[in-house]
Amino acid sequence: MPIVIGFANHRKNCLEKELSKFSYESKQLGAKSLAVFGDFTLNRIKPDTPLDLLIIQETEEQFFNRDEFWITHLRPSVHTRFFVYTPDEFKALSSKNYVINKIKKYQSSNSIALISDAGSPLISDPGFKLVRDFVKNNFFVTSIPGPSSIISSLQISGLATNNFSFFGFV
Repeated sequence: MPIVIGFANHRKNCLEKELSKFSYESKQLGAKSLAVFGDFTLNRIKPDTPLDLLIIQETEEQFFNRDEFWITHLRPSVHTRFFVYTPDEFKALSSKNYVINKIKKYQSSNSIALISDAGSPLISDPGFKLVRDFVKNNFFVTSIPGPSSIISSLQISGLATNNFSFFGFV
């Protein structure tokens, strides 16, 4: 088998192009939410790296047949695996604290960081639930303060951050 220089970059470009197409078309096809996971998100791209997509959609279809709709309508040009859940199924899955259980496994000797390159994490996103679960499970939670101490305090409080008001310091 010949070695192709730069194939990982080519594969990454193909996956990104396909994801862009899916992001646009999935909303038109009734997806409530679309998430990417797997090796692509970890930037571990090889010649056979698939695009793993989690789709939240209202459907009456049996679980094992749900991906057929997406394969038929999106016609992927790269290997794509679709995992389709209803909102209720996804809520039940995510309420099992998979993240908390995985982190407990490594708690004794490691530190865990939540880092964002798109502004302050946990502000206007559901990350407060993660912090709330950490506090509830006796994890030590801290924040690296930025220009505003109120944002740092809010991030580690576990309070809902999608709607809050600040009227000044006392």
